[in-house]
Parts: sequence; C-alpha cells; structure tokens
Amino acid sequence: MKLLKKILILTMALVIIAYILMRVLDNSIPGHGPVICAEKEEIRISCKYKEKDLLEGLTAYDAEDGDLSKNIFFGDFSDSIQNGTTELEYTVFDSDGLYDSCIRKVTFTDYEAPKITLTNPLVFLEEDFSDFILLYYLKGSDMLDGDLSKHIMIGESDVDYDTPGKYKLGVSLANSFGDSVSLDLPVHILEKKDRGLYIDLLEPLVYVRVGDQIDPKSYIRHVYDQMAEKNLGKRDYTLETDSDVDTTAEGVYEIYYKASANTGDLYGETWLTVVVRK
Repeated sequence: MKLLKKILILTMALVIIAYILMRVLDNSIPGHGPVICAEKEEIRISCKYKEKDLLEGLTAYDAEDGDLSKNIFFGDFSDSIQNGTTELEYTVFDSDGLYDSCIRKVTFTDYEAPKITLTNPLVFLEEDFSDFILLYYLKGSDMLDGDLSKHIMIGESDVDYDTPGKYKLGVSLANSFGDSVSLDLPVHILEKKDRGLYIDLLEPLVYVRVGDQIDPKSYIRHVYDQMAEKNLGKRDYTLETDSDVDTTAEGVYEIYYKASANTGDLYGETWLTVVVRK
C-alpha cells in the first residue's frame, strides 16, 4: 500500500509538471499566444507625458483573438535612469491567459536631475534658528516624481546658530529612479542688530547651466524699508554686490548683496545661492 501511494503521488507530480511545461511551451511558440510588436526599440517623450505616449508604436496580435493592441499595459519604470533614459516593460494577455512581454527604452527629452530649492535665503540672526526650523526652508522636486520635499536628507553640518559666521549644510535628495543630488549649502549667521533694510530676492536659490551668464542685479525684486514700511526706489539706495560664481565649472556658489539707504544709516544684506550644473 505504501508503495502504491508513493507511485500515485509521483504520477500526480509528473502530470502537474507536464501541464506547466505545456503552457510555457505554448506561450513561446508563434501562433500559440499573443505577440507584441514595437515599431521602435526606443521612444523619446517629454517628462509631461500622457499614458498614450508610452504606448506609441506598439501593437499586439493573437491568432484566435485578433488585434489585442488596446489590451497592452505597462508596469513600472526601471529603478535606474541614465541621461534621461530608462526602461519600461509592456505585457499583453489573450483570452486563454497566455501572454507576451517586451521591454523598450524610454528617453525623456527634457529630463533634469532632482532639484533642492529654498523658500528663503539661508541667512539668520544669531540665536533665532535651529536645524528643526531649517527643514521648513528646504524644498525638493523632480520632473517625474513631483514634490519630494519630505525626502530631503540633511547630512553633515557645522552650523552654530549662536555664533555669527559662514557655515555649510549638507543636503541630498533622490528620486524613484535612483538619480540623486547632493549640495553643500552655505549658511550665514548674522549678528543680531537692527539693519533697517530688507533685500527681497526673486529666488533664494537659482540653478544655471555651465556656460551661462549671470547678472546679480536681475535677481532683486525690491529693497524694503522696514522702518517706513515701504519699498525703496532704485535712487533711494546704493547697491553693492560680490560674487564668487564661476559658470565654467559645476558647483555651489554665492552672490552677496548689500543695500545702503542714501539718507541715514540703514542697510540690509543677504546672499543668493547659485548652483551651476550641466
């Protein structure tokens, strides 16, 4: 009886294995399952793509079901991207549950690496701030993943909020494709005293490409008199700038601004962070 039971179990196992092999072979033999055809091995699209763009140039056919092009679906992108190019897998099933898959390259023509930006310049009065508050100044975004602010990581920092001086703050950000950016952002701690003027920049951090030219004055929105509670005209103050920006080399740079009122001793100062990259 024990021998008979073992023979039955072995027979059932062989039947199951044979069935699985048959289905695999059926799916791999032309005419025994659907087939996906791609006009192009690579498609080039914008980061603002629509679903139909990903399916461009794909058709599917099955001997029994006919045209299955509308049944093609895609999965997730590959978890890596190089120069804006990644991979995407497509699959289609027929009515018998047989399938075909293919992988092709997708190049995003306007792709750029993730960006870390600021809501305000990293310029603080002594004893007024901390790393916890600093988190609200940092924003992250990606052309494919959107808002990534919650994924910003703070790294090495030598900032002493109680002592005036220039410091550095390490920050990094990665998108779902594994593309990452790391920056050492300059932080300025100023002596606590009333300066009277506030320099409002269009942006506290800007990105420029290698080889671009940059005009420091073009980033000033206005100079505000905090005592009189009004914006000053360009004839009402003198502006000084000092820049270490080198647009021939990638890196993180700064432009220093100082505005002095033409009457009285009011002044204001701030820094614009400039990131140069390809």
